[in-house]
Amino acid sequence: MSERNFHPGDHVYGTALATLNVASIEVRIAGYSMSMDKIGPGRFTLSYTVPNYPFFVRGPISILVIARTTQGAATTETISGSLQ
Repeated sequence: MSERNFHPGDHVYGTALATLNVASIEVRIAGYSMSMDKIGPGRFTLSYTVPNYPFFVRGPISILVIARTTQGAATTETISGSLQ
Protein backbone atom coordinates (compact mmCIF):
# COMPACT_ATOMS: atom_id res chain seq x y z
CA MET A 1 0.00 0.00 0.00
CA SER A 2 1.17 3.50 -0.77
CA GLU A 3 0.06 4.76 2.66
CA ARG A 4 -0.70 3.39 6.09
CA ASN A 5 -1.61 6.72 7.67
CA PHE A 6 -4.75 8.01 6.01
CA HIS A 7 -6.18 11.53 5.74
CA PRO A 8 -9.47 12.55 4.08
CA GLY A 9 -8.90 13.10 0.37
CA ASP A 10 -5.72 11.01 0.16
CA HIS A 11 -5.36 8.89 -2.96
CA VAL A 12 -4.21 5.43 -1.86
CA TYR A 13 -3.06 2.65 -4.13
CA GLY A 14 -1.75 -0.82 -3.59
CA THR A 15 -0.64 -3.94 -5.38
CA ALA A 16 -0.55 -7.59 -4.38
CA LEU A 17 1.25 -10.57 -5.84
CA ALA A 18 -0.28 -13.95 -5.04
CA THR A 19 -0.15 -17.53 -6.19
CA LEU A 20 -1.85 -18.26 -9.50
CA ASN A 21 -4.85 -19.96 -7.84
CA VAL A 22 -5.91 -16.83 -5.90
CA ALA A 23 -9.24 -15.73 -7.33
CA SER A 24 -9.85 -12.58 -5.29
CA ILE A 25 -8.38 -10.29 -2.65
CA GLU A 26 -10.58 -8.29 -0.30
CA VAL A 27 -9.37 -5.35 1.81
CA ARG A 28 -11.27 -4.36 4.98
CA ILE A 29 -10.60 -1.07 6.76
CA ALA A 30 -12.62 0.17 9.74
CA GLY A 31 -15.74 -1.82 8.80
CA TYR A 32 -15.54 -0.94 5.09
CA SER A 33 -14.76 -3.62 2.51
CA MET A 34 -13.44 -3.35 -1.05
CA SER A 35 -12.15 -5.82 -3.63
CA MET A 36 -8.83 -5.47 -5.38
CA ASP A 37 -8.98 -5.56 -9.18
CA LYS A 38 -7.43 -8.65 -10.75
CA ILE A 39 -5.06 -7.49 -13.52
CA GLY A 40 -3.50 -10.86 -14.32
CA PRO A 41 -2.83 -14.30 -12.86
CA GLY A 42 -1.80 -13.71 -9.24
CA ARG A 43 -1.66 -9.90 -9.73
CA PHE A 44 -4.06 -7.47 -8.06
CA THR A 45 -4.32 -3.69 -7.73
CA LEU A 46 -6.34 -1.18 -5.71
CA SER A 47 -6.92 2.54 -6.15
CA TYR A 48 -9.02 4.45 -3.62
CA THR A 49 -9.68 8.02 -2.48
CA VAL A 50 -10.15 8.29 1.29
CA PRO A 51 -13.52 9.92 2.07
CA ASN A 52 -14.21 12.41 4.85
CA TYR A 53 -14.87 10.61 8.11
CA PRO A 54 -15.99 11.78 11.54
CA PHE A 55 -13.41 12.78 14.14
CA PHE A 56 -14.43 9.98 16.51
CA VAL A 57 -13.17 7.24 14.17
CA ARG A 58 -9.67 8.69 14.00
CA GLY A 59 -6.79 6.73 15.48
CA PRO A 60 -5.16 3.34 15.00
CA ILE A 61 -6.81 0.88 12.59
CA SER A 62 -6.25 -2.64 11.36
CA ILE A 63 -6.23 -3.25 7.62
CA LEU A 64 -7.40 -6.79 6.96
CA VAL A 65 -6.32 -8.34 3.64
CA ILE A 66 -8.09 -11.58 2.68
CA ALA A 67 -6.93 -13.68 -0.30
CA ARG A 68 -9.31 -16.39 -1.51
CA THR A 69 -8.42 -19.27 -3.81
CA THR A 70 -10.59 -20.69 -6.55
CA GLN A 71 -11.40 -23.58 -4.16
CA GLY A 72 -12.65 -21.18 -1.45
CA ALA A 73 -9.70 -21.37 0.96
CA ALA A 74 -8.83 -18.02 2.56
CA THR A 75 -5.61 -16.55 3.93
CA THR A 76 -5.66 -13.39 6.02
CA GLU A 77 -3.01 -10.82 6.84
CA THR A 78 -3.39 -7.79 9.09
CA ILE A 79 -1.55 -4.52 8.49
CA SER A 80 -1.49 -1.68 11.02
CA GLY A 81 -2.50 1.82 9.98
CA SER A 82 -4.00 5.05 11.26
CA LEU A 83 -6.89 7.37 10.38
CA GLN A 84 -5.67 10.91 11.02
